[in-house]
Amino acid sequence: MNSGEAAIRESLIASNDHFRQLASQHTELEQQLHRLSDQRFLSPEEQVEEARLKKEKLHVKDAMENLLHASLTH
Repeated sequence: MNSGEAAIRESLIASNDHFRQLASQHTELEQQLHRLSDQRFLSPEEQVEEARLKKEKLHVKDAMENLLHASLTH
């Protein structure tokens, strides 16, 4: 992310409720994944949960990127 995109991202966090919610959700998912990665071994259920969290985090990131790029084009 370049400095222009970073500034727009910060602006969106300050001014756009939906973007702020997505950013918060992304951070929460990152923390959940970090807690799982701290474990030495994952049970099969935890492996499924890890895969689900990664997919959800990617979906949230894509939504954030779409809003960011929409702001860049306006």
